[in-house]
Amino acid sequence: MSSGRNAEVASFIQVHIAKSAYTLEEITLLLGLHNTEIVEGFCRGDRKVPLDKVNALAEALGCDRRQLFLLVLNSWFDTDFVTMLEEVFANGSASSVEHS
Repeated sequence: MSSGRNAEVASFIQVHIAKSAYTLEEITLLLGLHNTEIVEGFCRGDRKVPLDKVNALAEALGCDRRQLFLLVLNSWFDTDFVTMLEEVFANGSASSVEHS
């Protein structure tokens, strides 16, 4: 059974898997996994997508990597934490605090 946060990721993956040029088996291999059940678990929302698999999954699905990564982050972490990460990394500028 999927949680609300996993359900968003699952829905996103389902939409993009249907459009992907790859089969479920090929996506599984592209992620470096050995069992399609793991990817099927992502699709059902029963399993969380590991953060280190997001880039490969986005590439296999042909979807927006940033959007998938944010959905996956929100499935793992509190919304406030993810918002803080977005703010910290959004502009790419260095901290205003000078180091000696």
